Amino acid sequence: MKQGIQTNFPHEVLRRWGCYFFCLAEWASRLREKDFTNEELIALFDKGREEEVLTKNCLVLNPVQLLNIMLGEQKAQSVRIVKAPPARDTYVVYLEKPGFGHFLLSNSQTIWDPLDPNRPAAKGYIPVSYREIW
Repeated sequence: MKQGIQTNFPHEVLRRWGCYFFCLAEWASRLREKDFTNEELIALFDKGREEEVLTKNCLVLNPVQLLNIMLGEQKAQSVRIVKAPPARDTYVVYLEKPGFGHFLLSNSQTIWDPLDPNRPAAKGYIPVSYREIW
């Protein structure tokens, strides 16, 4: 999937609140070696709500299970939130600035942003925590 997919995404909830969801979807698409279509992403959001792994406002309650739903298999086993960048190759970064939080995907020292990384509002965020999933 391309960076910035969230910016103009056709589903309102995912467009407004879906950064963690999109990071997990990008991770899954890399593992599957196939991108998701917009329709597939919306169906995954609906499935995640149905399975109660995320809320109607896209708060991810169980990232392990959501990643497994996206993969179509039980591959991920556990999640750990840490304060320093993990030694693992792929992880999710949680950033904050006053009044805002945002998630990015880090893989082999490259950053994937579900919002346009060149947007003016991207400035001022600092990493607060990291999500390891294995």
